Amino acid sequence: MKILNNFAIFLIASFFAISTSQAKSKTEWYKTFDNESATFYVDTYMLIYENGYRMFWLVEDLKKPFLEKYNSILKYKFLDCKGNRSKTFQSFAYKQKMAEGRESLKLPNDASWLDNTKDLSMLSSSNQICNDPYLLSKTRGLK
Repeated sequence: MKILNNFAIFLIASFFAISTSQAKSKTEWYKTFDNESATFYVDTYMLIYENGYRMFWLVEDLKKPFLEKYNSILKYKFLDCKGNRSKTFQSFAYKQKMAEGRESLKLPNDASWLDNTKDLSMLSSSNQICNDPYLLSKTRGLK
């Protein structure tokens, strides 16, 4: 069991390192949700299915700045469609909209699983990622 856990950690770290370098160079943002605080987009280029989970980049394009100067937040997320839960592995706040420019602030993360039914934006986004035919067609690794 410990070998499996170590392999999962290695897989996550490897995927994150590769996707971080590719996430900024090739992005195809797809709007998943809009509310009074932000518009949410998923990068369809880096939407991947592995071991029952969806892995993806999510941008929160903020309508009011965070800490008075950050206008967007880029998150690297894992999604469990069956359990309707998600976790964030990395978060970065950007001064520019749509996570453009250089990353400005690395945000602290609690990489624990969160119930998507308690967050309307994540519930809507996860429903689309798990069920939308267009996003399913873009998800690498689905068979």
